[in-house]
Amino acid sequence: MVNYQFLLQLDLNYKNHMIFTIKEIKKGYYEKIGYLVLEDVRRAGTPNDFKDLHPVFLKDWDDDRNLIFVRVYTFDNLTEEKQDALLELAEAFIEFKPSVNHKVNFYVSKEVSKLFEKCWEKDMNMIPVYQWLIDADSENPINLEKLKIDSLNHLSQDE
Repeated sequence: MVNYQFLLQLDLNYKNHMIFTIKEIKKGYYEKIGYLVLEDVRRAGTPNDFKDLHPVFLKDWDDDRNLIFVRVYTFDNLTEEKQDALLELAEAFIEFKPSVNHKVNFYVSKEVSKLFEKCWEKDMNMIPVYQWLIDADSENPINLEKLKIDSLNHLSQDE
């Protein structure tokens, strides 16, 4: 089994959303490969949230745990082993909470990669990248329009 090493960098912690940059350690340096987005939807999961499960698991649904969506956006396709390693890392954030359920989705997005490069070259303001990540598939989208770059120097951007 190959041992993958990932580094997660907290970028945004705002109103039930957390965004981390995912970096993979390759030959002694860190290569940015994408983003991990956590969204606490503050409701119980339903069978509609887990349509990919076999119907036998959805028949007598009685899971009232709080649902957290985990979305992994990468710039390129990942091997199944790398996805498993990132899944394990993402689950470590939430699995020991008393009553939480989570749904994980992986996406390959050239759009977020291009947006990152554009923001980096322009003024290094990554807020448009974070807005794109939240807007992409959020159940409870938030507007980062009033967020100031200086607020990213704090652990949480909540006011």
